[in-house]
Amino acid sequence: MTTETITDIVATIQIDGIEPAGMLPSLVRVKDAISTPRRIEVSISRRRYGLQAQDLLRKGVQIDVTANGAAARRFEGVVLGVTEAWGKQGNVLLLTVGSPLELLAYSSDCRIFQEKTVPEIVEQVLLDAGFPAARIVKRLSGTYSKLASCTQYNETMLAFVSRLLEAEGISYWVEDGRGGLDLVLGDSPDAHRAAATATLPFAEDGGDVLGPWRIRSIAEREALRPQKVTLRDLDWQKPALDLESSSEKSSPGAREHYEYPAGYVTPAEGKARAKARIEAFASASSGVESEGVAPALAAGGTFTLENAPADALSIEWLVTAVTHTYDGELSPGHRWNTEALAIPKSVPFRPLLKTPRPRIRGPQTAFVTGPAGQEIHTDAHARVKLKYHWDRHSAFDDKSSAWVRVAQLAMSGSMAIPRIGWEVLVEFEHGDPDRPIVTGRVYNAMYLPPYALPAKKTVSTLLSYSSPGGAGHNEIRIDDLAGSEHIHMHAQKDMELTVANDRTSKVTTSRMSTVKVDETITVKGNRSREVQGLWDVTVAGNQTLAVEGARTKTVKKDEKVTVVGDRKLSVTGAHDVTSKANLTLATAGDVAANVTGSLTESADEGASLVVGDDMSLTCGGPKAETAKMGKTSTIEGKQSLTVGGALIDVSGKDLSLTVGGKRTSTIGAAWNVTSAADIAIASADALELTIGGALTMTGATGIAFKVGGSKVFVGAGGVTIESSKVKVTSDGPASLLAAVVGSK
Repeated sequence: MTTETITDIVATIQIDGIEPAGMLPSLVRVKDAISTPRRIEVSISRRRYGLQAQDLLRKGVQIDVTANGAAARRFEGVVLGVTEAWGKQGNVLLLTVGSPLELLAYSSDCRIFQEKTVPEIVEQVLLDAGFPAARIVKRLSGTYSKLASCTQYNETMLAFVSRLLEAEGISYWVEDGRGGLDLVLGDSPDAHRAAATATLPFAEDGGDVLGPWRIRSIAEREALRPQKVTLRDLDWQKPALDLESSSEKSSPGAREHYEYPAGYVTPAEGKARAKARIEAFASASSGVESEGVAPALAAGGTFTLENAPADALSIEWLVTAVTHTYDGELSPGHRWNTEALAIPKSVPFRPLLKTPRPRIRGPQTAFVTGPAGQEIHTDAHARVKLKYHWDRHSAFDDKSSAWVRVAQLAMSGSMAIPRIGWEVLVEFEHGDPDRPIVTGRVYNAMYLPPYALPAKKTVSTLLSYSSPGGAGHNEIRIDDLAGSEHIHMHAQKDMELTVANDRTSKVTTSRMSTVKVDETITVKGNRSREVQGLWDVTVAGNQTLAVEGARTKTVKKDEKVTVVGDRKLSVTGAHDVTSKANLTLATAGDVAANVTGSLTESADEGASLVVGDDMSLTCGGPKAETAKMGKTSTIEGKQSLTVGGALIDVSGKDLSLTVGGKRTSTIGAAWNVTSAADIAIASADALELTIGGALTMTGATGIAFKVGGSKVFVGAGGVTIESSKVKVTSDGPASLLAAVVGSK
């Protein structure tokens, strides 16, 4: 601190590229505040220096302040505006000079930043705007989370940067030095540096002669503020997580600042933001107001007050806002005045939320994007990537945006994922550009409705093309055209239908089902089918019917079964066929009946078996036939009976055998004929008996041979021959027979 008595203070101005140097302004007013761009107003004589307003815009400006010829302070900036005013002393130019940061207020954009922290986003915006990297100073002690998506939407670069820093509780200010202006970002008391005049005494004004730099007056101030800050938000990925955060506990009825949505997704972030909010209210509503002569004071800098009227004021202060005024028309002792607001350096300064967040009112459209070569791009939450029409910076790929949720039908489960290239309808929660939701789809000239309109205006459809390629589709289509109402369902490949309980289907008229390959129907319980009209079943190939239990088939009228090829019926148990009328079995070929056990045929009345050709009956065991009334067998052709064992014919009464032609009996062994009564053999013609061996005839009383009037009787007492003539012929001795005959 200088103790020299200052007799003169002068401000001069230099404009880049404008002569002369060292012009004397009549008035300089500097307004500087933390988290607010510095603004300087300068009045200078146009006539005196021959200045042209149009030549001054965007020119660099240096304002040097000297005291007793020594440098006291330099202010730098850029000419933002020029106003020409006329007065008694001629026309005067009023220059509006701002810091290079304020140039950001003249550029706006729409842009999406992804996976960056707020300090990283701010630095990128500044660099893209031409701000030198060496002039960006970050004095940050906090930890900042990466934002999945951060959108600049129709707002200036300055507004975008300001609202991001305000939301995170980061302040900024300008520091003179190092041959230029530095933009400093800070979030703690340690980020602030002492002013060039680090210590200022408290001294009241001593008259027109300007003494050392000093504070002439100081006053404490307090303003009403919220006593509690409560923030709340929702993380849709953890909807049950309570994200409400409060800065501090207070008594019921306390003044509370409540904010929703507060823009965070973890309790730690919420706690940090609530703390920053309450600190912002505290730093804005308390502190001191001072007035004096101190050109070195700058927003964001600190100073220590000496000889304060109260010991509590003799501390290090942080300047939050300062206004310097230089009036070259006044006497040297009154040319410079400094008014400052300050808070104790130990109190963290946080900016208030002054910059409004842009709001998107109503829906807008965007294109669905994704990696090259893909048709559908999504994640586990059915989200998609978007390319907004206002986005000039992102490519049409999977990096164009963060994942965006897609609204679904209000059901327990619904999933429809917009495909790459579709134009979709996008709305924003709370109007926040960082909270988009896809709420629908619209057609455009590239993607038209699936059916020609207005010709098909009565058609409603749910259609999705096969992916990749789109060669096929699945569809449920409804046509409401009066008189031609129609519902169409198409499955490009497989179709499954699951009914947990009952299913009822009613068809008023006809129903047609076509299955080009196989069909399998499994019924684990009962199945009933009723056809009140005709039922035609045509099977071009084989048909197999398997019934594990009993089967009952009832035909109330006629039944006709036609088998073009062979038919085989296999019954493991009993097989009963009952007919209340006639039963006819006709075959153009053979009939074979193979019975492993017994075969019983029973007819209450007559039974007739007619065979047009040969008939063969083979019985592996005994065969028994019983006829209660009688049995008649008529064979128009030949009958052959072959018995491998014994053949026994038993008749309870008579047995009659009639042969229309010749009958031949061949017996390989003995032939025994036994009769309880007479045996009669009658022949209309000759009877020939040929015996290969001896012929033995045995009669209990006798044997008689009778032909016409001749008779031979062989009895137990002798042989009697009766005939009108007896002739005996013998090749050998015949004396005995002759004697017998002769004796007659």
